[in-house]
Amino acid sequence: MKIRWLREDEIDKVIVLLKESFPVDTSIKKIQENLNDKNRFLIAEMEKQLVGVILVRTIENFVENFISFHLDNICVKKQFQNKGIASKLLREVEKIAIEENIDYIDLTASNYREVAHHVYLKNGYEMRESCLFRKDIK
Repeated sequence: MKIRWLREDEIDKVIVLLKESFPVDTSIKKIQENLNDKNRFLIAEMEKQLVGVILVRTIENFVENFISFHLDNICVKKQFQNKGIASKLLREVEKIAIEENIDYIDLTASNYREVAHHVYLKNGYEMRESCLFRKDIK
């Protein structure tokens, strides 16, 4: 298995994988507009097939003086689940975080994604007590 940053010509494959796991409504153009050094996809590839993905967003808080990674849209292709791919992706993100002098990594997961919770806990992520508040504007 190879883990690497997504190339722009592979965005369509990421969209297909994301739609398997999440109710995403995005386009190649929208992703192209937002990919940069602060928003990057890390992918897992096996046999020249994209099998896993994590959106790595860099958050700079200049008031509290920290830089973090926030992970979004972590998913693995159904037929490749339970093979350690998500764990390998998370370990690669951690390695990159050390190289880039990141203070911490966080992520959120819906309550119903208990399998994902198990993966995160197994990889040393702590479930924090917090409340997520949201106000829909549209």
